[in-house]
Amino acid sequence: MKKLIMAVLTFTVIAAPFAMASNKEMIKYGSISAHEEKLISLCKAIKSNSRARLSMALRKDRIRYSEMQKGLVCNGQDPMTFAITHHAMDNAHAIASRTKLDITHIVAKN
Repeated sequence: MKKLIMAVLTFTVIAAPFAMASNKEMIKYGSISAHEEKLISLCKAIKSNSRARLSMALRKDRIRYSEMQKGLVCNGQDPMTFAITHHAMDNAHAIASRTKLDITHIVAKN
């Protein structure tokens, strides 16, 4: 019984910092890479419905709208669909105009 209690205490002491770690701490421990953190920040910027925040995030990471639309996946969706499902229509229109996509076709599917 004493060994079981010691094992649980040891696990708690070792696992607690990881359970309460922020994104920056998770990067430090290696569970999220810096590249993944940039992609997460892009998805958050899309969801924010702020064109300024989206263009600042793209400019900071040196990514074009067309590259973002072609390669980024947020919760299993492309950026424009992700923006529409989270009611970020300003960003959806910005992505559509910059990538020459038809937003009405995507809205009709949803």
